[in-house]
Amino acid sequence: MASKRKLKELEKDEPVPKAVPSYTDDEDSSDDDVAANGATNGAADVDMPDADKVAIDPKYATFYKRFQVAASHIPLSGASADTQPDAEETEEAVPVEEQQQDNSLASQLKRKEEQVVPADLVPLPLPTRKQTIEGGADDTAAPRLSKKRAAELAAIPKWLAEPTHVATETRVPFADLAGLSPRMREILTKLDYKEAFAVQAAVLPALLEGVNSIAPDVRPDILVNAATGSGKTLAYSIPIIDALASRVVPRVRALVLLPTRPLIQQVAGVLQSLAKGTGLNLLTLGAERTFRDEQRLVSSLQPDIIVATPGRLVDHIRSQTPGFTLAHLQYLVVDEADRLLNQSYQEWAEVVIAAIETTTVSAPDYQPVYARWQRTVQKLIFSATLTRDPEKMAALRIRRPQVYVVGGGATADASVAANDRLEFSVPPTLTERLVSVRNASVKPLRLLQILLHAAEPITDYVLVFVKSNEAAARLARLLTLIDEQVFHRGLVIERCSGEVDPQQRRRTLQAFAAGKINVLVCTDLIARGVDISQIRHVFNYDLPPGRREYVHRVGRTARAGQPGTAWTLATDHNEHKYFWNAIGDRIFRENGRAVERVHEAELIEPEGTREYYRQEDGYKIALEQLGTEVTTKKTE
Repeated sequence: MASKRKLKELEKDEPVPKAVPSYTDDEDSSDDDVAANGATNGAADVDMPDADKVAIDPKYATFYKRFQVAASHIPLSGASADTQPDAEETEEAVPVEEQQQDNSLASQLKRKEEQVVPADLVPLPLPTRKQTIEGGADDTAAPRLSKKRAAELAAIPKWLAEPTHVATETRVPFADLAGLSPRMREILTKLDYKEAFAVQAAVLPALLEGVNSIAPDVRPDILVNAATGSGKTLAYSIPIIDALASRVVPRVRALVLLPTRPLIQQVAGVLQSLAKGTGLNLLTLGAERTFRDEQRLVSSLQPDIIVATPGRLVDHIRSQTPGFTLAHLQYLVVDEADRLLNQSYQEWAEVVIAAIETTTVSAPDYQPVYARWQRTVQKLIFSATLTRDPEKMAALRIRRPQVYVVGGGATADASVAANDRLEFSVPPTLTERLVSVRNASVKPLRLLQILLHAAEPITDYVLVFVKSNEAAARLARLLTLIDEQVFHRGLVIERCSGEVDPQQRRRTLQAFAAGKINVLVCTDLIARGVDISQIRHVFNYDLPPGRREYVHRVGRTARAGQPGTAWTLATDHNEHKYFWNAIGDRIFRENGRAVERVHEAELIEPEGTREYYRQEDGYKIALEQLGTEVTTKKTE
């Protein structure tokens, strides 16, 4: 007890220290330093009352002093010093009554708290509900995106989400394009190529710029989204041939990847026509030859350009075909990229890119620097519906990309929603019609009635797309029987589907291109592989699975600026709803064009007439004949 009483007396007699150590981790700093420097590191100046002027128990004075110092270092949110009025102005503006208010500690702390502005809680400005785009059009007219789709598009890299837009009507004479060699100008003139289309006018200057350069600088990769028939093949074939025409030693310097064999033949034909007289060796790799025959050709021919399917190319890489190497590759072209990236084809992207990056030309360190120079591979990605999925694009390891979208004009809105529509577009010269068929059971008859009852009968170069191989075989035969029983036009109708032998498919396509076949019933197998300029009418007998397939189907016509018509047959309410929601309203069309609505009554004989019933009766006989043929075939 005595010791406690003595301790209280000592605490009572002990004077309050004037300098209290700062409440900080820095042992060298003190309150004297803070007061002398007048620095609070941007902290708010908290006017705490002095311990001597406030009735505080002396034994708590030390802790209160520490609290004062610590509080002076705490920054308080508020308006900046630049926006605060001067101290003198503030004092003049304070009424006398407020100056005489209570100066107690609680009152001062309350006033300080009221001055704090919670800046972090100020809401961000929200966009208005309706925003207009150039030309005054209401943005609400664009199709609405689901939350999931909007999130996916928001994750797209900026270089892919904000491409360079090129107007479809752009035309530039080949004579005005800088960088073309005199030999190439002469070849183009002989082939009757006078003007470069939009995709060529946009891409050729970027590619021709580096044709004559030998510097090993990284060249930008080119990504192009352009409608079918817009001239993409010529856009990459011209600079490749011009760049390789002066080569001395044959090496694989250009590699073109395509999804189907018909496309391989088509692209190879364009490359050969441009390379005439250069001595360049071109080799196609597909299923038309055995794998061992291709290996012998690679070793003996020493190709400069290879056009191949991804699967067969992967086979040669993994089998280490003698003489086959990508060490000297300069150009990697991925045509119809959306289909190739959507389908793995033995994980071709990873295999090919790894082969390109690991098989580099090596040289001893003592050789000159130029002996180890190697130009980086430039990737040229083309598609009518170019994917903007970052995960799929990552497999190609794009570098310094330049993205071009042909369609919508050079001043098209580059917003996420607009680019989502521009990803799927149709040629500007295409006329689209949706035909309403009341009864699905008479669709084959209605198809022929549309063909033959038109003001100018449609009897040549007609493509009809169906959903399956079985449907193609059935419809092709039924249309032939209907023509024999009802119309007597002698139409030649054939099918081209997956179950047909590849050699037979090739002969069928050649006959169709020559005009020997009037109507070709096919599946999506050749939706990307037919390039016949005479095609003027494409029919979607069965609705396509989605807008991507629709764009490629109707892209078989209206190619290279020529006119064309796409007909889609829809029966019940569900098919109409599906067409508008999944296809019709989600595809970009220039100049405000829209799909025309047509009713079957406008295209067939009036119901109730003698001719109407004659055609109906003939159709029933054709159905019975088809049934008999199918039954007979099954019993054999």
